[in-house]
Amino acid sequence: MEWDFRYHVLILFHRWYLILLIFCLGAVLGWGVSFILPTSYRAQTDLGVYYQSDAIFRNPDDYKNWEMEQLQAAIFSDDILGKTLNQLVLNDRYWKNKSIADIRTMVHVYWRNAGVWHLVAEAPKPVYARQLVEVWKMVILDNIGGALARSDEWLRLNTELQMANRLKMELLTRRVALDQMQQIFSTWVNSADAKVETSLDIPTRWRFYDLASRLAERDTAGKDLLNLFPPPNATASQYIAWIEQAMGVIASEQNWIQAQLPIVDEKINQDSQKMVAYTNASWGLSAYIHLDPLVTDIKPARPIRSSALMALAGSVIALLVSSLVWLAIAERQAKG
Repeated sequence: MEWDFRYHVLILFHRWYLILLIFCLGAVLGWGVSFILPTSYRAQTDLGVYYQSDAIFRNPDDYKNWEMEQLQAAIFSDDILGKTLNQLVLNDRYWKNKSIADIRTMVHVYWRNAGVWHLVAEAPKPVYARQLVEVWKMVILDNIGGALARSDEWLRLNTELQMANRLKMELLTRRVALDQMQQIFSTWVNSADAKVETSLDIPTRWRFYDLASRLAERDTAGKDLLNLFPPPNATASQYIAWIEQAMGVIASEQNWIQAQLPIVDEKINQDSQKMVAYTNASWGLSAYIHLDPLVTDIKPARPIRSSALMALAGSVIALLVSSLVWLAIAERQAKG
């Protein structure tokens, strides 16, 4: 016997009362399940996450996404959830038997990018869902916000530390240059060329003038020394008197550098120690991220699934199951 679709459709229309009965039975069963398995309630609030987009990186989009994920990891850390649980226990004894793992399964965060992040908490009762999301947001703002402030301090301190290191390198480089100048002048004064009463050869004169120009780069004494540079026809003895003045300027700057180096070293040491403390306090979060509470109101907690939805789902499932059973019976009869 061939399958006659039209025939079976007509049978269904003539047995509409049976379809309605199955639909109603499924709705009743779904409704009953909603009471046997109570639904959870979901409360939501918003958190503003802002990213300083003028930060310069080779690939700013990838770096920004990495920072967003790092922020999310911090929000779900044991430290944040533990402080949330401790505060909840002080507010309501219901949370006394809960663990950090329990809290982690009850909270969620939804985001696509920097901007508005949705903090969500689920609990058996509306009041608990509201308590959880409210306290969680407060702990995030207090602790993560504080960590981000430390990150900003770290960034500022890092700039100062780099400047101090550059200054130390400049001082050391200048000291080496001064030592070389001192050696050049000392070697010439003790040479036979300094004892003749003739004019200096052009290469030596220009070499001394170059050294005088380099001394004039830093202070007034060096500029005065450059202005006193001997004329082209000056004899060696006249250069010796000028070199003695140059040696005094060199010695003065060497002493100043020697006094500055310990100060710079102390600055570098202090900043390095502070940076370690700021790194720990900032949790390694980016200084380019900022948090804002946006609004203080918590959206009313809503049931995750309603009784009406469960009734509808029960009706649909009942119709699908009964259809499969009916088709199996009809197929069997057709083969018989």
